[in-house]
Amino acid sequence: MNHEVSVSDESVCSGSRLEGLERTCERVLRNSRRASRAHGCSRLVRNATSVFLDQASRYSCVRCVRGQAERHGQPPVVGGAGRAGLSGPSMNQNTGRSAGPHTEQEPSAAVDRSHAHVVLVAALKREFAPLLKHSDRVRSYRGDHFQVWGGFWKDVRVAFVAAGVGFAAARRATEAVIEHHSPEWVISYGFSGGLQPQVRTGDIVVGNELVDEHGQRFRIPMSMAEDPQRGIHVGRLLTADHVVQTAEEKRRLGETYGALAVDLESLAVAQVCAAHQTRLMAFRAVTDDVETTLPEEVVRLAEVDGPKQWAALAAQLWRNPRAVGSLWRLKEVSEQAAVRLARFTVPIIERLYDL
Repeated sequence: MNHEVSVSDESVCSGSRLEGLERTCERVLRNSRRASRAHGCSRLVRNATSVFLDQASRYSCVRCVRGQAERHGQPPVVGGAGRAGLSGPSMNQNTGRSAGPHTEQEPSAAVDRSHAHVVLVAALKREFAPLLKHSDRVRSYRGDHFQVWGGFWKDVRVAFVAAGVGFAAARRATEAVIEHHSPEWVISYGFSGGLQPQVRTGDIVVGNELVDEHGQRFRIPMSMAEDPQRGIHVGRLLTADHVVQTAEEKRRLGETYGALAVDLESLAVAQVCAAHQTRLMAFRAVTDDVETTLPEEVVRLAEVDGPKQWAALAAQLWRNPRAVGSLWRLKEVSEQAAVRLARFTVPIIERLYDL
């Protein structure tokens, strides 16, 4: 038996005709499980009134609805909540459900998800996690060893990239995201280590020049004013090829290159932006100052994100229970730094687009 349902012209989603579609989809829910399994789909449509279908289309599952609607330039919404409205409550990124009581609706006009106004490239998701809570209609996809979350701030689309740690990972992810989303701005974003005495833990460093240990340089034309009293610094960022662990090495790098802070990715992001003629900014929050030596356990854990982080944490604690204090301090400092960096970044993007 064929369990797919043909949606006629009379049941296209608009106004009162939603009732016809709702009755149709009720039959789909009762009868279409075998049909959905036949072409590899497992999640069925559960909210008929929130699905925008084109005329005379045939499909019975979430994946088919989304694909068909997007091909016709219409905004598919499955399940109702979690797909619309910016400036709203925080979202659960795994389920797409709203964390608050506000129910949001997808606008009737087509939503362009193929382009992004701003892309933030970080090594790990936890570096931009607070900004995801500021975003709305969030969807995610996986690339080649990286993950992207795309959301909206009102009408401005912002994409967040967890590229992975290091130069090569940042370059690969930035290249793919620029080619796919054609952003107006890219921000190299995340944590860094301080290299100068005046740069303290929790401070923000805005890069106006990026350098590495091999003599490469990249200037970022900008006129942002620094405010050291508030922990806002503007100057040179060093991109290293390994985690700078000891206070001694930090002091040496600071003296040699005159950089305010060090990270592992910014120059890679800049090189890709230059090749694509995409405008760039670099914002970094300092999680360890120049006098801080990172314990070996912290260095290993800093390079792991997501579910694997818990396994890495358990392994570190099993080998060295005394590392508990260092790991806990890293967690607290990095969470505070991520929040501070988000608070710094949000008004800048809002001013760019008059939000």
